[in-house]
Amino acid sequence: MPSDIQYSICPSEPERHLFSVEMKIPKTSHTHLTLTLPAWLPGSYMIRDFAKNLIEVRGVSLSDGSDVPIRQVDKQTWTIENVMGDIQIRYQVYAWDLSVRSAHLDQIHGFFNGSSVFLCVEEMKSVPCEVLIQRPERFKNWQVATGLKRHAGTEFCGFGRYYAKDYDTLIDCPVEMGTFDLKTFDVKGVPHHLVITGKHRGDLTRCARDLTKLCEHHIDLFGELPCDEYWFLTTVVGDGFGGLEHRNSTALLCSRDDLPNPNQPEEMSEGYQTFLSLCSHEYFHTWNVKRLRPKVFIPFQLSEEVYTEQLWAYEGITSYYDDFSLYRTGLIPAERYLKALGKTISRVYRGHGQHRQSVAESSFNAWTKFYKQDENALNAIVSYYTKGSIIAFGLDLKILHHTQGKKSLDDVMRALWERFGRDESGTENHDFQKTILDVTGWDCTAFLEETLYNNGEVPIADLCSTMGIRFDWVEESAPNALKPSESSDTITHPWLGVGLKSAPMGVTITHVLNHGDRANLGLSAGDNLIALDDLKVSLDTIQSKLDRYAVGETVKLTVFRRDELMNIDVCLAHPPKRIAAFTIESEEKSSTWLRYSGRRDSDIAN
Repeated sequence: MPSDIQYSICPSEPERHLFSVEMKIPKTSHTHLTLTLPAWLPGSYMIRDFAKNLIEVRGVSLSDGSDVPIRQVDKQTWTIENVMGDIQIRYQVYAWDLSVRSAHLDQIHGFFNGSSVFLCVEEMKSVPCEVLIQRPERFKNWQVATGLKRHAGTEFCGFGRYYAKDYDTLIDCPVEMGTFDLKTFDVKGVPHHLVITGKHRGDLTRCARDLTKLCEHHIDLFGELPCDEYWFLTTVVGDGFGGLEHRNSTALLCSRDDLPNPNQPEEMSEGYQTFLSLCSHEYFHTWNVKRLRPKVFIPFQLSEEVYTEQLWAYEGITSYYDDFSLYRTGLIPAERYLKALGKTISRVYRGHGQHRQSVAESSFNAWTKFYKQDENALNAIVSYYTKGSIIAFGLDLKILHHTQGKKSLDDVMRALWERFGRDESGTENHDFQKTILDVTGWDCTAFLEETLYNNGEVPIADLCSTMGIRFDWVEESAPNALKPSESSDTITHPWLGVGLKSAPMGVTITHVLNHGDRANLGLSAGDNLIALDDLKVSLDTIQSKLDRYAVGETVKLTVFRRDELMNIDVCLAHPPKRIAAFTIESEEKSSTWLRYSGRRDSDIAN
């Protein structure tokens, strides 16, 4: 049995964004070794080719110091022949991707996912791994935050030796290093660590208090927490958003103004709500996708695309619970939650994509159509996150109605965890329908066939009416900018049906919505719109100018397409009603859903 594979990583040249990596491969019975680096990482379904950032992969024999020939066979694979003893591999990694997916290093901090920096020995994937994380010479005050297990001699948040039971565990524990702020809090006896990297004036005590409520809610829902500590590794920037789940941690990116203001301890700003929702989403993934996951992901094959139709359940259901859990824990009121739900529904119905692509197809094609969206995406695809969350919402209300409030989606998620998650056996497509039937007695096959596998819409109005809630579509005040508002339902705004952003001269069309009319025929994404009927326009003035026309009138739009000036006549259309709004009409009926908070059968009986 070979000893551990030993890695060493050092932020050797922060100014040049270079990590130096060494790995010691112990003597093994294999005479041929294959080195690989993942092409993608779990939770982010796009080929990212991390190997493109590796520099000078070299090998040396530790017995005599001679060079070991390494032959590259494809973009992410190397082979070593005639292996006779211990080998050391050396290389550098260029790290300048400020995201949650890859690696980033400068004089301020360092961050990496193991999938972007640690080569794998394919013949030894199950061998334990040891990692020496070295302190940069010039930054003596830097610390380390990671879900990797510490060796006995490594201090908490200290540089030193860490270990993982195998390669898959190694690359599922991202590492943050720098002069971060740390707030540790206890959730049901388990330490949780909030790490904030970057300049900020956030109230971390309030963050810890609110995150405790969310974490407790999710643990109660599933009945257990399958890890002995948890890390929220958060990088704050001027403007950013992102999250990626891991087995006992998450990597987050947020705007510094999203953190709560210590001078306004009772304010729930839109930014802070967004941050809490992001944390809720990624923490829910501790169960739903990190352990309870599609069978085709067991084990992960990270060298190429792995296709599944099930991302609607793993991202869509999680997206349903992220905001809903803020309401259920008392962090936001019902009205605010319903407004957030309305925004999600509006995003789906704003585009034409849900009539062109099913959610199952969206999941299957995540690798290209979803993760590589272009200016026509709103017309061609639907998000398995957003429509998946609406399907989950529909399932929840259907189950509550069918069982007269005795069962909910909570019970289904708990059963899925117990059947397929705790032992990580994985799910097939039909397991969701079968589990729902077993737990609730309701056969959801027809509902999912229509909403998941075809292009049918979730019957939101009918579902809401069973809960004493009225659902309406109302008009927005600035449809050409595609920004939701709370304008009166009586105002009609002539519609161009395009997305706009400010430009040095006029506005730039970001995308053109196709709703089957001729409102925007001839306009294209990328056009620089400079005048309307020979009057100069800007992002601030274009709607007010349009409001002086009537639906059905024709206007002349002057645009630059590339460097060519064009005049395009456009007939103004009536905007679609596309802002979702909810009104609670019966407190008694709505409480079946809005007061349902993780109850078990024993709670209902009482």
